[in-house]
Amino acid sequence: MGFFDSFVKRVMEAAKLGRLDKTDVSKLKRMFDNTKKRNIVLAKGILSALKAGKTSDEDTRKFAKLLENANTRIENEKAPFSAADEKELRQIFTNAGISEKAARWFSLQMDEFLGTELEESVMDKKTIEYPKQKKTIKYEFPQKKQKIEG
Repeated sequence: MGFFDSFVKRVMEAAKLGRLDKTDVSKLKRMFDNTKKRNIVLAKGILSALKAGKTSDEDTRKFAKLLENANTRIENEKAPFSAADEKELRQIFTNAGISEKAARWFSLQMDEFLGTELEESVMDKKTIEYPKQKKTIKYEFPQKKQKIEG
């Protein structure tokens, strides 16, 4: 179980013990599910972009270190990246053929949960798990045969 999943489990148990209304518990769970999906999409997109750009092992290690530092800074209630970290992040993205604009956007999207998801994936601690998709059934109505007069 990853960091985010264990965090959600702790919060949900605390909410239930605190006698949070069922509808509020449901809303909280939905919010966590949406956050997890967002983080998975962002993490997978960023890692795919870096891999597509043939990121070197050295850049991958630097990226993992930046994520680790970002998580520490977030825990200390600071911005995820220092100015030097952002410069290094832009360089890693540039080396992978990703625009500096994307690097700036990424630094704005960074939070503790996304950082942990990425860090675990970069360091091969786990693979990113996609949320289970709901199965949909498509029903096609039979077509009526039309009588052709002529």
